[in-house]
Amino acid sequence: RARGLMVGIALVGNEVVYGRVGTAGTKAAFAQVSSRIAMRRYLVEPDPSDVAAMAHAWAAANREDVGPREIDFLKKIAAKPGGLRNVEKTFEAAVMAARGASEPLTLSHLQGAFDQNSGLTRAA
Repeated sequence: RARGLMVGIALVGNEVVYGRVGTAGTKAAFAQVSSRIAMRRYLVEPDPSDVAAMAHAWAAANREDVGPREIDFLKKIAAKPGGLRNVEKTFEAAVMAARGASEPLTLSHLQGAFDQNSGLTRAA
């Protein structure tokens, strides 16, 4: 809240929904939402610095460390469909795997979690 103004941000994670919420007056079914949008910004993929900031925040919140290799891997995930949501899901699963093994978080935990979440490996 700055100078009595409230600012809201909506992250619309899919192009279909983004397209349905058109500019004010163009989509009757979404008119109430559309009329409240003052500025739009369409991002095809997350900014790499956002991925790094998110990873560092997750690591700090979970008393873990991430280095350049882990960050680079997470940036690759973020560039795929699902973007930051998949980064979050991967990090959460990797932390659980590391904790379950009583190990510090590593790139291997992140890779295994991403593979598991993507259906690339079978559950044990």
